[in-house]
Amino acid sequence: MATSTYLFRFDAGAQHGLGHFSRSIAIAKQLLNNKPDAEIIILSAATAYMREKKNELPFRTILVDEINENIVLNYVKNIRPGVLFFDKLEELNKNTITALQDYTKLILFHNYSRYVTWADVIIMPAAHIDINDLRFQHVPDKGPAKIYAGPDYVVMNEAALQLRPLFKIRNKANTVAVTTGGSDPKGVMISLLEKIDFKKFNDINFIFFIGDDFLHKEKLNNYTNITNAKFLPFDMKAITTCDIVISTFGVTTYELLYTGMPVISVGHAATNAKGSKYLAANYNCILDIGHIDDIKENELNSAINLLIQDADTRVRLHQTGRNLIDGKGAERVCDIIMQQN
Repeated sequence: MATSTYLFRFDAGAQHGLGHFSRSIAIAKQLLNNKPDAEIIILSAATAYMREKKNELPFRTILVDEINENIVLNYVKNIRPGVLFFDKLEELNKNTITALQDYTKLILFHNYSRYVTWADVIIMPAAHIDINDLRFQHVPDKGPAKIYAGPDYVVMNEAALQLRPLFKIRNKANTVAVTTGGSDPKGVMISLLEKIDFKKFNDINFIFFIGDDFLHKEKLNNYTNITNAKFLPFDMKAITTCDIVISTFGVTTYELLYTGMPVISVGHAATNAKGSKYLAANYNCILDIGHIDDIKENELNSAINLLIQDADTRVRLHQTGRNLIDGKGAERVCDIIMQQN
């Protein structure tokens, strides 16, 4: 087993989003900073996005056209990394987990496999997960994994870490940002465009930030006649110049909390909506309005109006968000990785 070799497994691109990429790369770079002699290898599906990014990364990157558990196991057998850092939501069966452990230490990062506790380490980098409500709690023969969970392990990418000083709460809010992730397979942005009452907010500017792999670009042509809406490429720095942000719930939500932006959070899947609701109820740091399929127009517009009109609520969300996420998650995760060998 090559104790100074670390294999990172994640996917990125149109059907996968970009959140796993940004946080895993941030962790890998922090690891290389802590341990300059480390060999870091990326194993990922050969999406168009990863083909584009491959030459930009300071790590050996292996791209596979059709990747599955057996292929991952074969690479682990050949590479024999000291640690396999697995940042994917997909199910891993017990046999795969135990087979991987014959050749490496296995860290499951934000993974909901039924047998996740058979890994060596579990890291749940989120404040929106009730650790007592996970599926593996009901496995009678669960293994001995060490579990780390909570907002302390939320990882910020390099760009997000630079943005905290930029956002300022203003007395009057007049600009609303809207972001729905890198690819938005659900089409949340289109639904929001249909539901926002732009005439009601005729003195408010709405800026829709389009992800690199946004899947519905042709539909945006139907909304170019909205006078107080414009469409720009996704840019976190530009988002922080706005007063309020409507965002699909996910990795970007935590980046926005770190900057201190008041967030209206929208769920795009059942588990995602549940996480948004849990975060709002337990930390009071976002304004959760539910699953996009269930949100009524008046509910969305009332939430926007509340944050525009109520400076005290904006200040409260600003303060609670910044207090929750301190930007040191990558350092803590690296410490855990390095403890494994």
